[in-house]
Amino acid sequence: MVRMVFAQGLMLGIANGGTCLATCAPVLTPYLLGEGRPARASMISVGGFLGGRLVGYMLFAVGAWLTHSVLVEDMPRQRGVFGAVTIVLALVLTGYGFMTSKPFCRSSFL
Repeated sequence: MVRMVFAQGLMLGIANGGTCLATCAPVLTPYLLGEGRPARASMISVGGFLGGRLVGYMLFAVGAWLTHSVLVEDMPRQRGVFGAVTIVLALVLTGYGFMTSKPFCRSSFL
């Protein structure tokens, strides 16, 4: 069972490699080329960046799992809670939209 979980995680990582490359390459390439350092030092920087992303994603996943296990797992009326939370968040976003005084687009020709 544990091997299957790790195998699925590995396959997910391999499958999403292209997407990760497409989103990270425009950020990392100019940074690495602008530094003018040797390839080994650049790989250490990339490793630090990717390690930081991994830690961030893992902390977010643990937080989401803990929230789910504490708040939602044993709740008898999950649909009602999810509906109420959705309505409250929609009202907060709508209120925020009406309360902003600055225009969204600051174009001179509009």
